[in-house]
Amino acid sequence: MAAANSVLIVGSGIVGQSLAVGMARRGIRCEIVEIKENFDIAGAGILIQGTGMRAFDEIGVGDDVRGVGWSERTRVTFRDVGENIVAAVEAGDDRGPLPGGVSFERQALHEKLAELVAADGIPVRMGTTVETIDNGDDAVGVTFTDGTSGAFDLVVGCDGIRSRVRATVFGVEEPEYAGFVAWRYILPRPPGLSEMMWYWGRITTIGVVPIAEDLIYLAGTSAEPDRPRFDRERLPDIYRERFAEFGHLIPHLLSRVTEPDKVVATPMEQVILPPPWHRGRVVVMGDAAHATCPFWAQGASMGLEDAALFVRFLTESDDLADMCGRWFERRYPRCMMVQKGSYETGKMSHRHEGEGPKIFPPPVREMIQKQMNERLQALAAPY
Repeated sequence: MAAANSVLIVGSGIVGQSLAVGMARRGIRCEIVEIKENFDIAGAGILIQGTGMRAFDEIGVGDDVRGVGWSERTRVTFRDVGENIVAAVEAGDDRGPLPGGVSFERQALHEKLAELVAADGIPVRMGTTVETIDNGDDAVGVTFTDGTSGAFDLVVGCDGIRSRVRATVFGVEEPEYAGFVAWRYILPRPPGLSEMMWYWGRITTIGVVPIAEDLIYLAGTSAEPDRPRFDRERLPDIYRERFAEFGHLIPHLLSRVTEPDKVVATPMEQVILPPPWHRGRVVVMGDAAHATCPFWAQGASMGLEDAALFVRFLTESDDLADMCGRWFERRYPRCMMVQKGSYETGKMSHRHEGEGPKIFPPPVREMIQKQMNERLQALAAPY
């Protein structure tokens, strides 16, 4: 018998919807509340690496989501402004320890997951979240912002970086600004472009990421020590100014960044929640527990691993407290490795003390490639 048979999932993002499907398909009754009124996603693209796709497969939705993503690239290259390949990673090769990574238009991924949630008959209430949480010994009493209430065996907060569940139960409200701004814009895919490319500059990096047969997203990051505020109408101009040092494909793509409302400029934030990530019958996971900078492109994947392992342990145990403890002990060191490593990579990638362009000599390229190989080997370990 599962350790919980009625579960409230707060948040209908990638992690929340995946968790719900995983539970429902294993006979655990669950429902979702989501503070947003609809599934319109503010964002551009997202890369789910092999780590996340492995979790999608365990949950049981891997083949479904692959159908709405892009997975035909052969490798990912990291280059300096002199067009030198600093490091390269093979992608899309299912013969390795992990399945191939897939990149998505965020809206398409969320809509596919919502379709799967609906097909499994999971109740979803939009425009609603938790108001109060009474974390009792035998059940969790919840009141909702729509005036209703309910009681559940378990409440799981998958409600993102500004989690209401985290603030209410764990007392940690605001994330920490990490010192970077992410710049995103979706564009038509140039003919013949299938490889994902990242360019490293002085204090900026920029990537070209195919996300569909006819689409890419241009993904830039700039170091911004003081949390900036931008004039929305000037966002295309600021985007081009920030990344003007790059050549090759980048100037042409930047010239097509023209519509302010389509520029997504987001300050990067982290959530550093003291352990443990469970208290009584309430758990937080994904960005609600350990939001990280995207420099390892592992944020969503870590949340998906949270969900897949939680479903596995929940269905194998009849002791909720013991199950939550074992789940946290497995997840904490791996998520902290990613959070700390990604942040350090960000600092290294966006710092240049010389006067000229940022060019990597061969010994440095070899060192970076070695570090990247070691990172990939660590991430391929079981979650």
